[in-house]
Amino acid sequence: MNTKASSRVGYFIRRILAFGLDYLIVNRVCIMATALVYGMMNHGEVIILSDLSSVPLPQCAVILAVIFIITLLYFVYIPYHVWKGQTLVQHVFQLKMVNEDHEDVDLKTQLKRFIIGCLLLEGTFYYFTSVLKNVVILKFLYSNPETMDWILSGPILLLSAYSLISSVLDKKQSRTLHDRIFHTEVIDIYDGTGHAL
Repeated sequence: MNTKASSRVGYFIRRILAFGLDYLIVNRVCIMATALVYGMMNHGEVIILSDLSSVPLPQCAVILAVIFIITLLYFVYIPYHVWKGQTLVQHVFQLKMVNEDHEDVDLKTQLKRFIIGCLLLEGTFYYFTSVLKNVVILKFLYSNPETMDWILSGPILLLSAYSLISSVLDKKQSRTLHDRIFHTEVIDIYDGTGHAL
């Protein structure tokens, strides 16, 4: 395998691992926060919820708001204020989000890229989107939850698959759908020294 191809494979592996670990971090923090918030609203009964079917709608809204804030802090605030263009794991794996000119991405673009691109268009892999879909189905479309799950998940799953496949096929920049829409890309800044932090 030539150096450029092995470098590209290494980049993809690091990018997928970075997202997977970022997802796990946010997912676990959101699960703990959900249990604590639920406990505060229910006389100290701190439990990890498997779904929100028994939770009143106003409490669901509060839980969703908390999950949204945590998700924004991790995927927007940290990459904007702490490590320019990087989540915690991207920082460790030496990956960085930049605009098409390889400059830092401004806050407005990061917000739109994440909220519209990641959560709404490609939300299959984000905890917030999963919980939001769960609330919508259980509270508003409850007559046939399995069918409604497929109706809501289908387009997002197709867009996510398209985004991943097009990223693999994009030999030059490996941009996902949300990167193309908001004129960003995730670049490899690995310097070969082996120092992550």
